[in-house]
Amino acid sequence: MIDRNLTMAARPERLVRLGRPGDGGYVVPCDLLPSCDGVIGLGVRDDWSFEDAAAACMSCCHGVHLYDPTTTLAWLVRRSIGVVPKTVAHAIVFDRVRLSEDVQRLVAPGRYLMFPMRSTRHFREWAGGATGTPLTTIIDRMRGQGAERILLKFDIEGGEYQLLGDVPSWALHVAMVVAEFHDLEPDPSAFHALLSQLNQCFTPVHISANAGAGLLPCGFPRVPEITFVRTDLLPKGARRATQTYPIPGLDQGNGRGQAPLAFEA
Repeated sequence: MIDRNLTMAARPERLVRLGRPGDGGYVVPCDLLPSCDGVIGLGVRDDWSFEDAAAACMSCCHGVHLYDPTTTLAWLVRRSIGVVPKTVAHAIVFDRVRLSEDVQRLVAPGRYLMFPMRSTRHFREWAGGATGTPLTTIIDRMRGQGAERILLKFDIEGGEYQLLGDVPSWALHVAMVVAEFHDLEPDPSAFHALLSQLNQCFTPVHISANAGAGLLPCGFPRVPEITFVRTDLLPKGARRATQTYPIPGLDQGNGRGQAPLAFEA
C-alpha cells in the first residue's frame, strides 16, 4: 500500500511539459524554470530532449551535464544507420509518428557532436551506487560552472534509492527534482523511505504514470514520475492536497497509442 501523504502535491498555477512526445518528456512548473541555472540529467541513452528544453527556458544557464556510460558516439551512429530502412518505409506510408521517432535517431549523432557548442558535457559515468559517482560530486561539478539553482533529472532504473542518500546535504543547491521511481512492488518501503527524505526539503508538484508499467492494485502508478520543487521556492500558502491525474492537455502516455493513466495521489 502506498502512503499517499508522501505524494500529495501542491499544484502550481502553470505547468508545462518539456521534452519529446511520449517517453522522454516531464512536467515542470514553468514559472520556476527561468530562475534555475543548470541542468543535470542522470540516465539519457539517446534522448536528452528534456534537458535541452529545460536549459532553453532558463534566463542564465551555466550548462547541461549528462551522465550515462551506455551512451557513446559509436552506438548512436550504429542506431542511426540501422534506422534508415525503417525511415524510408515510414515515409512511404506517411506514418508521421514513427517517422518523427526515426528522424530523432538519425540526427542523434549530429546533436551529440554539437555538445561543446551548447555548453553540454557528457560524463560516461554511472551515478551513485557502490562504484558510481556520488551525487554530491555530480552537483559540485555543476556548481563549479557557477550554478546554484540546479534542475536535477534522473531515470536510472532503480538506482535512485542508492543515489540520493542524505537529502539535506545537497538540497540547498537543487531547485527542482524530476525523477522516475522503480521497484515499488512487492515492497514499497524503499520508496517510502526516500519520499520521506525528499519531503524534508522538497514538495511534490506533479505526478504522472509510466503508462507501459500500469497501476498497482491500490491504483497508484507502478512507475511514477514525480516532480519536486524545493519547498522554500514555492509560493507562500501553497497547500498540498490529493490530486487527480492525468491533467487534460498536459499528461501523455509513454508510447504510440498509449493513453495516460488515470489515478489519484
